[in-house]
Amino acid sequence: MDKQNISVEMKRAAEFKSEWNLSRVKIYCYFPSTRETPTVKLARRPSREDVKSFWNAMFKGCGIDDGGFQNGQVEWHDSSDVLGQLRSVSAASGG
Repeated sequence: MDKQNISVEMKRAAEFKSEWNLSRVKIYCYFPSTRETPTVKLARRPSREDVKSFWNAMFKGCGIDDGGFQNGQVEWHDSSDVLGQLRSVSAASGG
């Protein structure tokens, strides 16, 4: 994720077809909670919508249709949401 414009990759993803059928699989996708790293600044990253479009196109190539995206078969989350939940569980268990 060190390239802001991923239009070429998105076009290739739209043409992707796989022998794998993921139509009966639940997929959880996580965005990193950090916006910048020492080596990749935010301005060099693609937008979240472009990243979602890329991966949704890849998943379509693996048998997930539009209904799968509408009924929650593919879920998108921030990793900070998971970290918050883990901290709550840890605190509740005395960790």
